[in-house]
Amino acid sequence: MIRFILRRVLASIPVLLLVSLITFGLLWLVPGDPASMFLDAGATAEALDRVRRELGLDQPFLVRMGQWYVRLLQGDLGQSLLLNRSVVDAILERLPVTLSLTALAFVVSVLLGVAAGVVAAVRHGRLADQGMMTLALIGLSIPEFWLGLVLIWLIAVLVPIFPAGDYVPFT
Repeated sequence: MIRFILRRVLASIPVLLLVSLITFGLLWLVPGDPASMFLDAGATAEALDRVRRELGLDQPFLVRMGQWYVRLLQGDLGQSLLLNRSVVDAILERLPVTLSLTALAFVVSVLLGVAAGVVAAVRHGRLADQGMMTLALIGLSIPEFWLGLVLIWLIAVLVPIFPAGDYVPFT
């Protein structure tokens, strides 16, 4: 089993490299000048050149891609342009909340899944079994992001049971 997992992890590395190369390339092909986003419309050519140098946009595509891979292997994900700080710091700051919500979602899904499975097994071939199988099929078919948006709208906006943007720790 460990060999199987190791093979899968090693096989995913070329896929991740290819996806990152395609993404990087598509961003490079997008028309417009990223440096102009950081300056006013009437910025001088010298100011644009300075921003391009700071962002590394004056380097060739393959050099920038190689530098990005090297920094990625060193654990440097760069600076967030929105937050104006390290991306790693921003991720680490939000990681405890993400992990606690993930753990809660896992527990709820296991409890609901086991309960639905027991009902479907006990009522095999009956209406309850068909209902559980239909709900399971619907649950597998709906994209998670869409279900999340609908649930937020339902329990935070339509029937305001929970707030939409607050987080209160479990402890």
